[in-house]
Amino acid sequence: MDREIIANIKTLGIDMIKEAGSGHPGIVLGAAPIIYTLYAKHININVNDEKWLNRDRFVMSAGHGSALLYATLFMAGFSLTLDDLKNFRKIGSKTPGHPELGVTPGVDMSTGPLGQGIATAVGMAIAEKKLESETKLKSGKSLINHKIYVLCGDGDLMEGVSYEATSLAGSLNLNNLIVLYDSNNVCLDGNTNKTFNDNVCERFKAMGWNTIYVKNGNDVNDIDKAINSAKKSSKSTLIQIKTVIGNGSLLAGTNAVHGKGLTDDDIKQLKFNLQVPQPPFYVNEQAREELKRQIYNRSNKKYDEWATNYRQFELEYSDNNHKFILKDNVEYNLLEHDFYLDSNMKEAMRVTNKTIMNEIAKFVPNFIGGSADLASATNTYLENLGDFSKEDIDNAEKLIEEADVVLAQLEIPLDTALYAMKVAKKYGKTTILNPAPAVNLKECDLSDVDILTPNETEARVAVGVPTDSELTNSEIAEMLFKTGCKKIIMTLGDKGSGIFEPGVARQVQPYKIEVVDSNGAGDCFNASLATALAAGKEIDESVLYANAVSALCCTKWETVPSYHTAAEVKEFMKKHGKKEIV
Repeated sequence: MDREIIANIKTLGIDMIKEAGSGHPGIVLGAAPIIYTLYAKHININVNDEKWLNRDRFVMSAGHGSALLYATLFMAGFSLTLDDLKNFRKIGSKTPGHPELGVTPGVDMSTGPLGQGIATAVGMAIAEKKLESETKLKSGKSLINHKIYVLCGDGDLMEGVSYEATSLAGSLNLNNLIVLYDSNNVCLDGNTNKTFNDNVCERFKAMGWNTIYVKNGNDVNDIDKAINSAKKSSKSTLIQIKTVIGNGSLLAGTNAVHGKGLTDDDIKQLKFNLQVPQPPFYVNEQAREELKRQIYNRSNKKYDEWATNYRQFELEYSDNNHKFILKDNVEYNLLEHDFYLDSNMKEAMRVTNKTIMNEIAKFVPNFIGGSADLASATNTYLENLGDFSKEDIDNAEKLIEEADVVLAQLEIPLDTALYAMKVAKKYGKTTILNPAPAVNLKECDLSDVDILTPNETEARVAVGVPTDSELTNSEIAEMLFKTGCKKIIMTLGDKGSGIFEPGVARQVQPYKIEVVDSNGAGDCFNASLATALAAGKEIDESVLYANAVSALCCTKWETVPSYHTAAEVKEFMKKHGKKEIV
């Protein structure tokens, strides 16, 4: 059904441009597989709650491609009609020539000037990170945790503003930002090689971004894999996708198809090749329902989880400040507040601006100011609020720097855990990742993880095999080493623990006890392993200690009462003797 949906998005976009007598068919035909893959397989939205606060955002930085966006939103089930599509580029319609926030359902940002959309998306990613840190539940989960997606083209990346903004994104490690680069080497005036020969991926790497290259922009599976990989990265990600502008048109690959509608003959042959009926504005209802189904099935679970978390947030934070953070629109009357403005109009506007901005900041907690390293000169600095920097994203960095061992598990988002590992390695710390709850790690880069500590079930989930797989633990461990982790310590229940290094395995014998309640045993194992390593013990000795602590934990009911003191652990180990490592 992928082909049918993509074909219908293309033909609706082409019909819109034909009806309007103007538009940009090149991006419609070239980038349709990209936007389809994003909406069908990744972006979390709710067409029944179009302003859902925690929805993923999409920014059409290549705003001239609005027909592609509108056709996709219609197929996705947003409140757009065929009449809306037929009114493309008409005054007062829901489908203006460039996307406009507040006009078209599903449009998250007004775009047009090339590069501006990318820059705005960086701001949106910063806002998401700020809100994520300010809406944490007592469980550790955040109420706000969404992604920002961007579709841009060669023209966007010729503009200086895009690189100013993406440089900031790289510095801040905005791992919630994913840019899909429609790379076709053609702009309005001709081939880009006349003015633009940058190795874009290398340029973004130099700015601290994760980069992925997709050589075939028609391959939905490869685009899907690339986005999946980007979502797991600890950095902002640029996915360069090679496409053919106007793909399928008689003018494909040329600048002639960039901003001029197709002829009747071209449209006729295009629809024939796409296997779409000839009448204008044909809708394959089966294809439309399938796209709507895919979006609903994927996003509904996250939407329901959000609703639950929102109710919990309201219970935990009843103060007006937190409620204010979540307001969609804010009305603020400056005249209600008494602050000084120079009535003689001799004061520099930037000074007046500073006064107004700082007054607003007192009452609007989600207000951010600043100006590319010039805030003190432009007077856009907000007093007494500090800088928004990488430390605001990972405010535990100072703690990491002071630690000996850094331990993370997956009650927090995977990308957050991996970023903590990266920061820890920057300071030369030992890192431990406990992959619980279980998650597939096959495509992850765990090169910053010194020790991975799954149980047998978690290890099998991590490599994507059935939990009852007959593969040996050693075979599973060798598969896990492909992720880049250095050592694996696998807890084996009443069989003790296994220590695995590439090509080497040994077992730490268990402590025989009568199990009363195993709740908390895994946490005890990981915490005591980290404690022993931090105390300078070698890995074998540390695992022996962790085995003892987790065994002792199982001798009492309930989690907290089962935690023992160091003295109790020492006595337990003395009583049961030192176990062998074989």
